[in-house]
Amino acid sequence: MINRDGGLRARRRRLRRFVPSLILLSGLAAPAGAVVAGYVLDPLNEQRVPGVEVALFIREAGQISELLRKTTDAEGSFQFAGSFLTAETEFFLVAHRDGVPYPTSTLRVGEQDQIIVEVYEPSEDADDLIITDYNLFLGITPSGLDVAHLVHVENSGERTFVGTSDGDRRHGVEFRLTDASVGVQAHTAEFVQGHGQSIFDTQPLPPGHSQISFTHRVDGERFDGDYVHHVLYPTTSLEIFLLPAEVELRGNPFVDLGAVSFHEQRYRHYRVENLKPGRQLTISLPFSRPLRWALKWTLLALVPAALVAALSLSRSPDPSFQAATDEVEGKEEREQLFAELSAIDDALAGAADEQRQELIQRRRELMQRAIAVALHAHGEA
Repeated sequence: MINRDGGLRARRRRLRRFVPSLILLSGLAAPAGAVVAGYVLDPLNEQRVPGVEVALFIREAGQISELLRKTTDAEGSFQFAGSFLTAETEFFLVAHRDGVPYPTSTLRVGEQDQIIVEVYEPSEDADDLIITDYNLFLGITPSGLDVAHLVHVENSGERTFVGTSDGDRRHGVEFRLTDASVGVQAHTAEFVQGHGQSIFDTQPLPPGHSQISFTHRVDGERFDGDYVHHVLYPTTSLEIFLLPAEVELRGNPFVDLGAVSFHEQRYRHYRVENLKPGRQLTISLPFSRPLRWALKWTLLALVPAALVAALSLSRSPDPSFQAATDEVEGKEEREQLFAELSAIDDALAGAADEQRQELIQRRRELMQRAIAVALHAHGEA
């Protein structure tokens, strides 16, 4: 890790994954046909970057569309102008350097003189990655185990971690699942399958904080009750939330923090601190069929509730993901989804093998919809 002076370190700590630009406010109203201008900067060497493609996106009537692209000139500058740029028009910019996108926050035409978009050199070195908070939600269901992950990653280096290349796809932050894991669903970026039980997040991680979240299921027919968490990066704090709250983990290294409630759902909260790469942490759960069925109604909404709870512990989710969930409806749809999930769980108990696969696939689709509903409700709260 490079040790820089305190001023630079303090400045870099203020960087955030989805707001990598500095805005110079002018407070001036914009006439029709206004100009959006600025430059692209490498903050490591404080040099402007020429030859970087910058895209202009406009948000209108709830829709986001790319309008234009420009390449920065020899001075690293760009400029967009036209009658489509009117006062109060919402927009954002995305600079592309070495295939990595660097979006700004959402801005309004006329509220800035110049926009400085910060970009970084790419790196395949994962040595600067630290998991500051790993939130792991585990809940026993009639058909297995529902698992939700919300991971906060700190890139303490001075370059963007892009992982290694596998053809056209990047292998970024790695996660290792169990043999019985099925139905992996990413909620912040795309995942790609690696060797064995490894999966890789594909999003680049600029210096500062980033967030990764995904869900999956553990098939109850192949689950013996021991969930193994693989530590692949230095982890400051692993936060484990168990549903139902009556489930207990005994002995070291689990620190029992008692029952906690998120959005009217109770969890048992455990913590394990300062985990080093290479460690395998076994979480033993009382996975018996009588318990699973007795808890059926209280556990039905685990994954949506888990993600809502996890997001309440974090900063705002990716705006592009929030936009993707804007069309979901409210309480009535949520109740209908849970009713359908319940019916599927009933059918799974006596289903033949060929029918079981169809039911599991349908359950996966319904759970994804339920997650979207829950996240939308959280965003409006």
